[in-house]
Amino acid sequence: MLKKIIPMWQRLNKKTEIFFALSVLSALAFYPAEVPMLIAAFLLPAIFIGKRTGIAVGLFTAALAYILSGHILITEIKKPEGDKWLYKTTWGSLLAPAGFQPGDILSGKFSKKTYSFLKESRFSAGYYIADRIDKKTSVPFIQSILLKREDLSDSLYFASGGKAVLTQALALGDRRYISPSMNDLFIVTGLGHLLSVSGMHVAVLAGMLYFVFGFLPRKLRLIPMIMSMLLLMPFTGFTVTVCRAALFGLAIMGAKLLDYRTDTGKLLLFTAGMFVLITPSMLGDISFIFSFSAVLGLVYLPQIKNSLWGGIAVGLAASAFIMPAAAAVFGMFNPSSVISTVLLTPVVALQMACFGLFCIFPQQSVAPILFLDEVHMAVVKFFSDYSGFFYQVYKPDKYIIAAMIVFLLYTLYRRQVLAACVLLMLPYLPADRAAKPIETTVSKTQTSASQPQNSLKGAYFMGYQRSKAFLILDGKVRVFFKGTYGDFKYKFVPFLTEKGISKADTGTVIIYNGENHLLKIAEENEDYGGVCVNETREDCKAVYHTRSNTYTCDDDKRVHILYNNDRNCRDMILLKHTGDIVLDESTYK
Repeated sequence: MLKKIIPMWQRLNKKTEIFFALSVLSALAFYPAEVPMLIAAFLLPAIFIGKRTGIAVGLFTAALAYILSGHILITEIKKPEGDKWLYKTTWGSLLAPAGFQPGDILSGKFSKKTYSFLKESRFSAGYYIADRIDKKTSVPFIQSILLKREDLSDSLYFASGGKAVLTQALALGDRRYISPSMNDLFIVTGLGHLLSVSGMHVAVLAGMLYFVFGFLPRKLRLIPMIMSMLLLMPFTGFTVTVCRAALFGLAIMGAKLLDYRTDTGKLLLFTAGMFVLITPSMLGDISFIFSFSAVLGLVYLPQIKNSLWGGIAVGLAASAFIMPAAAAVFGMFNPSSVISTVLLTPVVALQMACFGLFCIFPQQSVAPILFLDEVHMAVVKFFSDYSGFFYQVYKPDKYIIAAMIVFLLYTLYRRQVLAACVLLMLPYLPADRAAKPIETTVSKTQTSASQPQNSLKGAYFMGYQRSKAFLILDGKVRVFFKGTYGDFKYKFVPFLTEKGISKADTGTVIIYNGENHLLKIAEENEDYGGVCVNETREDCKAVYHTRSNTYTCDDDKRVHILYNNDRNCRDMILLKHTGDIVLDESTYK
């Protein structure tokens, strides 16, 4: 039977596309079950490639998947967490005992814990906990490269007096010196991809080397480019995005070096399918989805001779193809990044080139690096200040996202990639913001509530333990937040995004050790539309307490909302017991 099946697959013109689809479906069906995934990792390459080569590739894929599933490479020591340490690894963040160094390979049992701000699922992002470590293996060569990477980053930081923080992220993928405030500026301007070393940085590096070695014949120019791809992976800490992009680039350059004609689009699908078979958890990695989607649009983009229009077309195509994932995960949209990315690409290239010079001439290279860092941040701040009208919150339902994906696939089938750019207009179309009735209400004599409903009227009080936050919607958008940066970015802002809110009319945001770049407030004041914070004026219809155990049951004229209280009062709501709640307007108006 197998002898009949293999030739049938080989005769199909779309067998690469089918291979990719089945790789994704097998991960969706079987992950995290190990044995079925290993069987799929062997069978799919064996069937689709065929003959002895297919069997060899299948065995290699299954063996690699088995090895990687039980081994973690430590790439960076992050910080202590109680009696353990947090490490950066090839899997992500790992919580393990102290004493390990970059370059150590750990084998044992590791469990995954989903981040608290995400819903629990098989593919949810999270961190890993070392339940048991059976063996530690140190690889001196890898260890020396990772330590050299850290040393170069620290040397630049201290040589610049602590001012150079951006170039390390662009050239080495080291974001230790990037502050949360700076990171948010990149996010709101749609430039967050610049801080994550990925396919763009690999392409910039390859382009620079191709230009520098332009005096050599075409094939010889590929050799230093291939060497740079191999070195880039460890020097960026084996970042998954870099490894994917570098391996894809190596496949293309290897084919050109051997005069092997290949379809770039099919090669992308094949390598992506292999990545999914080897590490099926990638389907939950938003960076993988973003980079794959963007490159998929670019490889089918028709060649444009005009360099300026070509750069803009590249940005438009990439933005259109990542839009379904961006809308589903983040719900934030800023197309001005199409222009800003084109402007910053040569700056990024110069920063990477200057860092290369810093490795040889450290004293002479610090000044130009600082200048380029300042230019880069000036462009980012300009677009943050003056492109606010581009910034939109766009969180469509799953059916709209599915329709967007189908449309993108149709543009690929018709080889009309630029037609996909019409999707960029969707966030700016008039939306039906009609208020839905609030099903969950709390009266003055009630102290129980359920989760907030999808409504655009009422008062929403968040049951965060460390931070305090609420949202008032009464014709105006009024917000209050006081607490940690993590709760603001990963809980409160996503909650507002779900409500379609990107700007507030009035309110206050206080972030401990951080700044607010994610939520624009037209007028910062304490006008919360009848809700008072920590005070009981005559015009207060409800009082929100930022500290527990501060209400003494001495006020029966209004509702009091606290996280917790020792006393049991009639007109009091304890968020510790209710969780997030919605108050009907009649409760406090």
